[in-house]
Amino acid sequence: MRRLLFILAALLAFAVAAQATDKSVNDSTRWSLTPHYGCGFNRPSVKTAGHVSSAVVIDAGFRFDRHLNRHWMVGGTLNFKYADGEINDNLLTIGTLGIGAGATYFWRALFVDAGLQLNVPVFSTFSNRNLEAYDGKVDIMGHTHGVNLSLPVGVGVQLRHIVLRLGADIGLTRVYNPAAVTSVRNNLVTLTIGYRFRLK
Repeated sequence: MRRLLFILAALLAFAVAAQATDKSVNDSTRWSLTPHYGCGFNRPSVKTAGHVSSAVVIDAGFRFDRHLNRHWMVGGTLNFKYADGEINDNLLTIGTLGIGAGATYFWRALFVDAGLQLNVPVFSTFSNRNLEAYDGKVDIMGHTHGVNLSLPVGVGVQLRHIVLRLGADIGLTRVYNPAAVTSVRNNLVTLTIGYRFRLK
């Protein structure tokens, strides 16, 4: 919690320091493209009893936005997320393509955003060091839902073209078939850096 508060305070400090860039954020741009890359952690939500620990997340993708006015823009995202989750010494790993839509509100160089995202699994594995088969790793794509839904929200700062964002991707639906694995909703927290290209 302290780390997250420190990051939020740093973003706010950057925003205050970057007030001179206020006019460069949204005034003269109608369309923009923002590729991004970052990392974070996954804190799965599990209904069954047991030990749950955070694991690594990698997030890469881009966002395409329509700038409505000085403060608002709407757009779509396409990203790839690699996420681990450790539950009772079992490591669940999933890679998903996310397709989402959302809105962003700017106040000077600071912004907040929210949206809705569909996540389509590309690969999914289950690992346990006590299993001998496949060196403890089993492909569980057959037990993984074809689509899961999440709620991405974030806060960040844009310094000229550089975009820093602290985001949370809150799982709304189950990732796996609970009869075969366990009832899991992934909750991802990532810190990303991007570059906003003005298209028009």
